[in-house]
Amino acid sequence: MYLSLIEKGNTKDVRETLPELTSKFPKDSGVLYLKSLLTEDGSSAIKQYKNIIKNYPESKYAPISAMKIGEYFYARGLYTQSANLLKNIPAKYPRFQDMQRLTDLLINSFNAIGETDSAKHYGLI
Repeated sequence: MYLSLIEKGNTKDVRETLPELTSKFPKDSGVLYLKSLLTEDGSSAIKQYKNIIKNYPESKYAPISAMKIGEYFYARGLYTQSANLLKNIPAKYPRFQDMQRLTDLLINSFNAIGETDSAKHYGLI
């Protein structure tokens, strides 16, 4: 429910609810993911996403967190770091729901660093 509110741009209500959710469910990966999404400082958000991946690797939020980190690297122009992270997601999380978006970003990252052979490889998979 909270994710759909964020997707609709209604972050205010989620922000107001977050302290209560955090106190009730401090180690819930979904609550931690919400907190990461609402964190405005990129470096802090990355640390939080890494925490989810490390401490909740089987959570449905782990691959989404990895994707968020890859998107952050890409947005910052860190295409090599983005590609290195993103290329591991399919093997680690083969049931990731947004594989097409992942593939597109991975191909764009490879193209940005001149690794067209790798981009073609992932484009064919």
